Amino acid sequence: MSSYPLIIWVALSVIWFIVVLYGVDRVQKSKSNHQSEMEKRMRHLEEENQRLKEKEKEED
Repeated sequence: MSSYPLIIWVALSVIWFIVVLYGVDRVQKSKSNHQSEMEKRMRHLEEENQRLKEKEKEED
């Protein structure tokens, strides 16, 4: 009878551990996705800047 509280405590601990790991994983994926979007935006802006510079040179 006394082992039931221990089993319940272990089971709940494992569940909380899995939930925490899942939450950390989601946060990391979100940060990675955000960083990827920022890199895409920076590449796009750099390309646009390069095109504008070339256009200015052609006009001169």
